This record gives sequence, structure tokens and C-alpha cells, in this order.
Amino acid sequence: MTAQVRQDGPVYGTVWIILMALLRVPRTPPELPVAPGETVDAFHPAPGYLRYKRFRLNLLLASELLGVITAGVPVLVSALVSDARGIASLAAGITAVFWVAHAVIGHVWIRLRYDTTWYVMNQRSVRLRTGILLVVEQTFTFENVQNVKVTQGPIQRHYGIADVVLETAGGGGATGQNAEAVQFFSAHRGLLFGLDAAEQVRDLILSRIGRQVSAGLGDDGEAIASGRTWRPEHIRRLREIRDELRGMATGSC
Repeated sequence: MTAQVRQDGPVYGTVWIILMALLRVPRTPPELPVAPGETVDAFHPAPGYLRYKRFRLNLLLASELLGVITAGVPVLVSALVSDARGIASLAAGITAVFWVAHAVIGHVWIRLRYDTTWYVMNQRSVRLRTGILLVVEQTFTFENVQNVKVTQGPIQRHYGIADVVLETAGGGGATGQNAEAVQFFSAHRGLLFGLDAAEQVRDLILSRIGRQVSAGLGDDGEAIASGRTWRPEHIRRLREIRDELRGMATGSC
């Protein structure tokens, strides 16, 4: 298995030791069955995804700070005029402590979420895992995937990342950035978010879908060998033809 490895500083390494001891958070990628001679790829989202999440957090922190200043200045002035400097100082100190705690915990949480997100892929399936308090894992076999698409918002485009969405029968719903919030709560949808090579990953998955379908139809992968890539609509039509042929054979018996 090929997997990304990071070197952590002593502080972040200590956080991981505590998490693994208290919450049993797995740091290694999930396992997939491996056939003899088969390789398995394990990877995280791209570094651009980490910068993207930090930008969103910093934007939230800036808006919080602006809100505190806007609402707090009149209160502070009023407290100073009424000679309540002690109360004003205490309130300002508590607010500052909460804001700093939010900033520190938020940045650590983003990095932990980033490091606990894994995508593991072999020739037949892909397994997705993410989470800290709640670890959620999904496995999609390429034979059952009916749609593969790439979504990208404007901020994602700035950071050079995009999402690959997998859908099986019954899939649908949110796309893009909204899909990240619901991905692991749908049995019909999987999301490989924050990839810097999303189109290549999509094409790789489509080629493996085609290989699974062609193997199931018994053509020994001739379509793949000839350079054609099966798209989801081709796969659905081939399955319909296969079912029709089976129905005709059953009716003639």
C-alpha cells in the first residue's frame, strides 16, 4: 500500500497520542482486500484543502472579531463613563480568551480532520473514512457506481482543489460544498473532497468501472484495451441490454 506520511512536531504529536489513547482515533488508513500482485493507493485530501479550510475558519474568526468590536465598543464606553472599568476589563478579558480558544481549537481541529480523512482505492472499490469524535467509513464497489462527477466552487478553484462525487442507485441531492456536509450520511453517495487531481481521479475511477462491467459481460476487457472509457450512461445501457437478453433467454425456455 502506498500512503502519505507526515512528520509532526512534538506538540501535534502529543495531541495525536492523547486522541488515540482516549478516543481510539485511527491514524493509519483503512484496509482493503488485496489480490496477489495488486497495489492499493491510500491518500489524504490535497494540501490546498487544508489551506482552504483554514481560510474559511479565519474568515469566520474575523467576522466574530468584527462583531465583538462593533457591539462591544459602545458598551465599553458606557462602562468607562459610569466608572465601571473593572467590569468592562473583565468582560473584555473573557471575550478575548474565548476568541483565542476558538481560534486555537479550530485550527487544531481542522488539521486533525485533515489527517483522519483517508481515501483508499484498489482495482475494484474505494473506501472513504473521516471523523474524530465520530469515525465514519464508506466502501463503494465500482460495479455499483452509476455516476462520477467533479464539482468545484470558486474558492476551491482559487486553492486548486475540487471534489469527486460518487453516486450509486438512489443517489442525488446536494453537490459541491454542501455535499461535504452530508456525504457520510448517505448510503448512495460518496465524496472524495479536496483533491488537486480530481479529474484524473474521476477518469481513473471511470476506467475501473468500465473494467468491472466489461469483465462482468465476459468480453475480457477488450473495450478498455482498445482505449475506450466506459461512461456511467454506457454502463447503464449495457446492463439494460444484458437484462433484456436474459429475459429473452428465459422466455424462450
